Amino acid sequence: MPTLEAQLRQDLRDYAVELRQLAYTLPGGLGEHDLLGLSGRMRARADQAEQRRSGDDG
Repeated sequence: MPTLEAQLRQDLRDYAVELRQLAYTLPGGLGEHDLLGLSGRMRARADQAEQRRSGDDG
């Protein structure tokens, strides 16, 4: 069973994907760039935490 931290990282990645999908559905692309940027930052932060965690274990 994944730890709470691992589950939260996965949730953040999943929400980033949902946000990216939502961004592409906005009429006229209104706010698309901002939402895509936010999605990318969410994913990057989850990946950063994963790498930091892996570094602590090794």
